[in-house]
Amino acid sequence: MRRARRWILQDICLSVPAGRCVCLVGPAGGGKTTLLDTACGTREPQHGRIWLNGRPMRGPAVGLVRADTPLSGSSAVESILRRRLKRAGLSSKAADERVELTAGAWDLEPILRLRFHTLSQCQQQRARLAIAWASPGTLMVCDNPTALLEPQWRELWPHLLKQWRDREHGAALIATNDPEEAMTADVAVIVHEGRVAAAGPPARLCRKAASEEIIVRTIDDSAAAGELSSHLRLEAERRHDGLHLRMRHADNVLPGVLHALGASVETVWVRKPTMHDAVAHFTSQPQPKVEPPRPGVGYQASGAGAEVRNDVHSPDKVPSKP
Repeated sequence: MRRARRWILQDICLSVPAGRCVCLVGPAGGGKTTLLDTACGTREPQHGRIWLNGRPMRGPAVGLVRADTPLSGSSAVESILRRRLKRAGLSSKAADERVELTAGAWDLEPILRLRFHTLSQCQQQRARLAIAWASPGTLMVCDNPTALLEPQWRELWPHLLKQWRDREHGAALIATNDPEEAMTADVAVIVHEGRVAAAGPPARLCRKAASEEIIVRTIDDSAAAGELSSHLRLEAERRHDGLHLRMRHADNVLPGVLHALGASVETVWVRKPTMHDAVAHFTSQPQPKVEPPRPGVGYQASGAGAEVRNDVHSPDKVPSKP
């Protein structure tokens, strides 16, 4: 697909199987939104075809949820939702059940009878996503779905999306400007300059992009580096913020590091590669600079033993609704 003499999309072949979530990430202007518009049928590709459920797609066939998606501003949220369910062919009883289910999952009761244009931006985006979530279908396409959501709902979004996929046996195609949102997808696709720079499970892309690191501050970094070299055969790079140790499985090595250095440890931090690293690596951009936390933050060592506090959110723990 070209615009004037510039390629917007080129040589892209993308498949989104049923029940899976594919997330597009990459620098702004790389073609993510154009790819979504093409996938929905609102843009016709100059070459190639779009297939939906085994058939060539002609014209707009899938709704795209984005922050500027127009809805009937003068109508109440419940009215918009019920009209959408009626167009989908649901009976009155089935629509009642779907409205009740959606209102509970998305906490819509306080805004259900309010006119859409009277809602805040956060509430409007939650209503857009809730209406798409309630609607029957085999494909959900969203452009930056969490950009306007409150933090609590940004955390809940991956779990709600999985509920929709399980219920509808559907596929999700998501584009985001926040690479870390891709960590919950089945496949991350890094789009850059109209091409696919890399694709695969997010964790695998992260591992290819960078090594894990243990960053440790001690009373005497020079002596500590010698201890690590002689006892564990680990070569540490000395920097202003401490000793940097690169490896594949930092969590397995961390106990040995703490034991070898003992009471000289002031702070130790484990840094694992992120999707920010992956996007930078596969698009040949500078790696993001991440400063270790100040003493008292992150993984801490106290005396000869280690008091470890992990602030990483566990995907098994679903945050409570706001």
